[in-house]
Amino acid sequence: MNNKFWKKAGITLAGIAGSAYLIFLISPLILNPIINGYSPQIVNEIHKATGLDASIEDVTLVTTPKLTAGLKVKRFALLTPANEQLFGADDFQIKLSLLPILMGRIELDAIQLKHADAFIEIQNDGSLEAEKYFPQTDAKPEAAKPLPIKLSNRMPDIKIDGYNIILANGSDKYSLSGDKTEITNFILNKSIKIKASGKAVLKDKEQFVYNLNILNKIMPDLDINELVNESGEEKPAVTSQPVDIPGILEGLYKSKVTANVYADLKISPENIRGKADITNISVIGLPPSNINLIFKGNSIEIASNIYTEKQEVSTVNGLVKTGKHPDIDLNFKSGAEISNILKIVKELALIFDIKDLQTLSANGKVNADFNIKSNLKNIKSNGYLKIPNANLYYGLYKTGIDNINADVSL
Repeated sequence: MNNKFWKKAGITLAGIAGSAYLIFLISPLILNPIINGYSPQIVNEIHKATGLDASIEDVTLVTTPKLTAGLKVKRFALLTPANEQLFGADDFQIKLSLLPILMGRIELDAIQLKHADAFIEIQNDGSLEAEKYFPQTDAKPEAAKPLPIKLSNRMPDIKIDGYNIILANGSDKYSLSGDKTEITNFILNKSIKIKASGKAVLKDKEQFVYNLNILNKIMPDLDINELVNESGEEKPAVTSQPVDIPGILEGLYKSKVTANVYADLKISPENIRGKADITNISVIGLPPSNINLIFKGNSIEIASNIYTEKQEVSTVNGLVKTGKHPDIDLNFKSGAEISNILKIVKELALIFDIKDLQTLSANGKVNADFNIKSNLKNIKSNGYLKIPNANLYYGLYKTGIDNINADVSL
């Protein structure tokens, strides 16, 4: 009797669960006409919250076999009151995982969009042009209240199929564009994986190119619920200088800073594996320099050549190994003028509005060709390092060092 009862009960429960699952999957067919009818209300709420207008086309409910549900918008755009587009995207989706809700936890599953376009106008003081449309309020923000349900440390997978972001300052435009970009495996206190490729064009010059595939497992010990449910007590005001984004972009452009970055890395607390190539490194029109790194667990193979003048190149090549059996085997060769090195440092500092170094001057030359080997207990070396009659002067403090000499045989 009991066996028959449990068999019937099991069949009944399985039938109910199967029916509920089927209804869940086909529910968009029934609910989509209703949901799409709320588009005007959604547009109105966006305007109330931001002061901006919005355009929404074809809002639908989406469900998946892995028990996630969310909304999909065929075309979404954020507009100024003058009907100028600030942001637009196709096939915008946001999905929520349903099973974690049964365990008292909210977990977003994915955010997806295609052909994302953003136009961000920045004022000289670093503020956004769109801020003038935001609702003004003098109301004091209320203290944060603990959420009635926990949030998951697992962040949603973010997948963007094509993007073009334009930062504008007056007539100057700087763009960041690329193909597929994915942020996955993002668990706040465990890991994050980034896969992205694209380029940065400053005004009329393509200056940076990147292709990244990085899995990082070194993360801070954070809990999103602790971050969200802070007490809300007043904290001392911290004053900070706004970042001069237009100034930095203009500096990168004028100084002709370029770099191409390729990285395919797996980073864990124990070791790093993969490779990173930084090529076409240049500033003030110097020939392109390169840094190539190969990570094999506890070892790093280094191959680099750095230009400090058109006919002046320094190289660092070799192997660095850490862990239980550390080992260093490096070759260094240089004939760089100290003034040329300083010129690059001062140029880069000026991009970030660091002016104190501009009164620093130096002359002399680093003449070196040596190899160094070490297991951190014993050192073997051969070659030479010479700095004949160098001088250093810091005008800001009116101090200097004359007659710097080095002649070391290794």
